[in-house]
Amino acid sequence: LTNCGVHVVEGFHRTYMSNFIRDGKSGGCAVGTPPDNLGFRLVHERGGFLQAALRRLGLT
Repeated sequence: LTNCGVHVVEGFHRTYMSNFIRDGKSGGCAVGTPPDNLGFRLVHERGGFLQAALRRLGLT
């Protein structure tokens, strides 16, 4: 089994991030020329860390 450089990242939701983010030239499992532009979606959780922890514990 070959590791293609995909990492599991977790916050409020679990997602997968490839090494393409860290090294656009290699592209992780991708082949070919990397794209000219790479976009990110930034998400801000209101309430901060304490509110998020209490929500996960079902206390709010």
